[in-house]
Amino acid sequence: AVVFGSAGPLVGVWCEPEGGHAVAPALVMINSGVVHSAGAWRLHVRLARTLAAEGVPSLRFDLSGVGDSPPRAGASTLEEVVRQDLDDALDLVGRETGRRDAVLMGLCSGAADALDMARHDSDVRGIICIDLIGDFRNWQHQAVHYARRIARLESWKNTLTGRNRFFSRLFGAVRRGDAGGDDRPSGPAQLGLRPVLSQERLRRDLLALLDDQRRVLLVFTGGLERNYNHRSQFREVLPEVARRPELDFSYFGRSDHTFTDPDNQARLIDTIRGWLVR
Repeated sequence: AVVFGSAGPLVGVWCEPEGGHAVAPALVMINSGVVHSAGAWRLHVRLARTLAAEGVPSLRFDLSGVGDSPPRAGASTLEEVVRQDLDDALDLVGRETGRRDAVLMGLCSGAADALDMARHDSDVRGIICIDLIGDFRNWQHQAVHYARRIARLESWKNTLTGRNRFFSRLFGAVRRGDAGGDDRPSGPAQLGLRPVLSQERLRRDLLALLDDQRRVLLVFTGGLERNYNHRSQFREVLPEVARRPELDFSYFGRSDHTFTDPDNQARLIDTIRGWLVR
């Protein structure tokens, strides 16, 4: 257990190989929303122990105001809080290993934080983003979405009984004389955790990292089907990014967003382990 931080106590767990001999940069694991440092379904704990056996040290800790870490005073924005916390985390990595560089990993909001920090700190050697909150939708996504809806018996039952949300919204808009549609945010933006990154922002930020020879691993799940629903979607939306050799991506179509199924979580851990060791 470690307590660290320049402006207030941040609480976490440092995990290192036996004998302290590291063969790769440390992995720093970031909170997902308000889930504490153990990670969703203890993902961070299991990952840390797996990596230690491979010679990879890691830090899992709570950002300010989450889990065991109290709120940070004096920071004006959420982005500033997270950057300062991660800067303190990199300082801890430097004290423990003698090298401040590290790989950042996060799920959902944590993925967005990893990408943001990498753009602001060159000591971030790479990032692992799981279900990054971005606009990856294209016409192929829409085609897959509606094909699955049409093939689903439950969709027909809902339509016949008046419980189909699409038709309910459509007929409601017609009755109100508002055929222009619904302006409410959709998908992950409703969670209020982080803004949805535009395709242009994703393209710009990812290419900037790759041009700087930083490594990127993107993981998508079937759990956020409304945002990402088939394996080749990333290649279709951002082909110039997908072609870069510094970037890898995986699709866990049968997994939910937080990897509650042990087999899917084990596959994810093995994917991350292999990527980091390579």
